[in-house]
Amino acid sequence: MRLATVSIVIGRLLHRMRLDRRIKERETKSLDNFDAINQEFLNRGKSEPATNAATLLDTKMNQEALYSFLGQYPSLAANFNRDWPVLARNNSRPSRWEASLMFNEIGVKLAQKGDFYAAITSVACSSLFVKDSPLMWAAQAEIYLAWEDRIAAKWAEKVLGFNEAEGTSIDVRKHLSGNEGRGLLYAKSQRALEIMSICSQQKEWRDSYELKKACGAIDF
Repeated sequence: MRLATVSIVIGRLLHRMRLDRRIKERETKSLDNFDAINQEFLNRGKSEPATNAATLLDTKMNQEALYSFLGQYPSLAANFNRDWPVLARNNSRPSRWEASLMFNEIGVKLAQKGDFYAAITSVACSSLFVKDSPLMWAAQAEIYLAWEDRIAAKWAEKVLGFNEAEGTSIDVRKHLSGNEGRGLLYAKSQRALEIMSICSQQKEWRDSYELKKACGAIDF
C-alpha cells in the first residue's frame, strides 16, 4: 500500500510538472505572438509622415506608441498620412501643439463616420504630443457624443473645469493664454454646455463612466 501510495504521489507530481511545462510553453508562445503582432503594428504604422511626426516626441516609447497606434487602425493612418503632409507644407516644422490639434480633428471626423475605436486612438495619439489639453477633452466629448455614450458629459465637464494655472503643460499655457487661444477655449466651453444638455436628455444611452473609472481607464 505504501509503495502504491508513493507511486500515486510521484505520478501526480510528474503530471503536475508536465502541466506546468505546457503552461509555460503556452505562455512563452503567447508572449512571442504578442511581440510579433506588436512588431507588425510598428512596421505598418512607420510611414514617412509618421517618422517625421515622431521627431517631435521626446521618448522612444512615445514614438513607438505612435507607430503602433497608426499600425492598428488603417483608417486612422490613412487620415494622418493625408493630413500630415499638408500641415508640414504650411509649416516648415509643425509644432507638438499643431500635431495634437490635427489628431483631435481626425478623431472627431472618424467618430462622425462611426469609426469609434480609431477615433479614440486618434485622441490617444494627440496626448502623446500634448498632455492634459482641454481641446483634447473636447474631442473626447464629441467622440463619445457621436457614440451615444453619456460619458461625453463628463469630458465636457472637464473642459468647463479647465484651469490653466493647475498643472497644465507649457504648450497648453502658451497656446491658450492669448486672445486666439481664449476664443477657441470659449467656443469649446459653449459646445461643452450643449453636449451636457444633450446627454442629460438621452436617458436611454449607455454611460461607460463608472466602468472606465473602476478599471482605471480614466482618473477623474
